[in-house]
Amino acid sequence: MLAPEPSRQALTRLFQRQSIADLATLSAALKTSSRMSVFRRLSALGYLSSYSHAGRYYTLRDIPQFDPDGLWQYQGVCFSRDGSLKATVERLVEQSEAGRTHPELHVRLQVRVHNTLLDLVEGGRIGRETWRGHYLYVSANPGRAESQFRRRQQQPAGIAPPLLEAPAAVVIEVLLDLLQSARLRPDTERVAERLAARGLPVTLEQVEAIFDRYGLKKRRLLAPRAGAPEAADPLFAPRLSESPLGSGRSAGQRRARLTSLPALPGSHACAEDTPAPSGHAGPWAVPRAGGRLCL
Repeated sequence: MLAPEPSRQALTRLFQRQSIADLATLSAALKTSSRMSVFRRLSALGYLSSYSHAGRYYTLRDIPQFDPDGLWQYQGVCFSRDGSLKATVERLVEQSEAGRTHPELHVRLQVRVHNTLLDLVEGGRIGRETWRGHYLYVSANPGRAESQFRRRQQQPAGIAPPLLEAPAAVVIEVLLDLLQSARLRPDTERVAERLAARGLPVTLEQVEAIFDRYGLKKRRLLAPRAGAPEAADPLFAPRLSESPLGSGRSAGQRRARLTSLPALPGSHACAEDTPAPSGHAGPWAVPRAGGRLCL
């Protein structure tokens, strides 16, 4: 373990090279395997832990450039000036002029907050009202809560929280995840969780919008019968090795298959357009060498 001053210098150099770090990186920089020692050295400088990714990333307090909501995101990892998800949700609810719904908080924070909201309500730190068949989370202060609820009631019927449009790269990742998990139930929550675990900033609402846009049905596949085809659903049934993008095909076959895929919003051809295949209407994108769509 480095002494206090060398530790300060080592951490300063580390965070000059990279804005965030996990525990393994910090331990290596400080030459220790003790968690307590790492956090003792971090505390001397002032640090924040991420509220996303199970809190496993850290940064120094003077590094983030927080937005007006006190949030900062770096390479898909989310931080708050409050230091924890629970404190952040409590503040956002308290400061809101018309309270907050779960979808609104989910979109804003880019993480699931259902359990956090439940803990805050049960702990008496925020209140909860019923509004148009949904829960509206308000201040724990009765006067403030009444004002928030009254302001919410003034909103036009049918108003919906903003949905962040998924970039084309996110659309591709969602569709590839479905191909790679072909034998699993096509469940929007699980797709969002798998992509979040890989560090891809995508919300549940964005995944659901992609399912709706491409007509992907949320249903469980039937178990194959002896002597019967692998599964009943033509979209999700093939094994990865047999799928259009699966490893069972050659690189050339996969590129040829990608060439005929419809273009996603925001994509464009990386090579000259080719005539549409028979029976296909609409544009498509030609991948550059290596079979990757150019976005």
